[in-house]
Amino acid sequence: MSKKELVFDLLVNGLLPWAGYVFLQSRYGWSDYHALLAVTVIPGFFALVGIVRKGRPDLIATISLITILLSLGLAAASDDTRVLQIRESYITLIMGVVFVVSSLIGKPILWLLAMHQAKTEEQKAALSHPLRRKMLGTVNAVWGWSFVLEFAAKLWMIAKLPIARVLALSPIMFYGVTAITFFWTLWWLKRQVRKQALEAAKPSLGSLTKSD
Repeated sequence: MSKKELVFDLLVNGLLPWAGYVFLQSRYGWSDYHALLAVTVIPGFFALVGIVRKGRPDLIATISLITILLSLGLAAASDDTRVLQIRESYITLIMGVVFVVSSLIGKPILWLLAMHQAKTEEQKAALSHPLRRKMLGTVNAVWGWSFVLEFAAKLWMIAKLPIARVLALSPIMFYGVTAITFFWTLWWLKRQVRKQALEAAKPSLGSLTKSD
């Protein structure tokens, strides 16, 4: 995602819903539930516009639209504002649980995807190496738990903070957690590759020492 897309997403999913919620309450005295229900339409509208404009389904926009429709459907059966506030976190929770469970049963989703995308037998053999599989399994588990913890943090925010503040902070927290996990992944993978390279070089260094 480019910086422009990130700013636009924060605007659509954070600033506009927050501003709309505050406006509807202060200007017209709408209840928490009805004001929140109204501003939930804003991200859905822009997601739909993005799909129509591109002329093809966009993964992020489609996920956003599905989660909004899901939250609206659940809200129709309940007047609980928490259902509307949690919105996009439904998908992250499901993804987190799937990632964590796949790691626990020894079939990490990231490893399966890498094996599926491998084009040669050499690539598949490299991915099948226990160290490589363990490496991807660790990354898979960390991403899974980061999604689950993001959902838990969202629930805490909903329980402790005013609705307007939750609307403003939710997208910032989501992208913050994603960025931290992403940069950790880059750092950890580089560290593991360097460590494996050093381990592989030890026998060669030992043989050179003996020959001397």
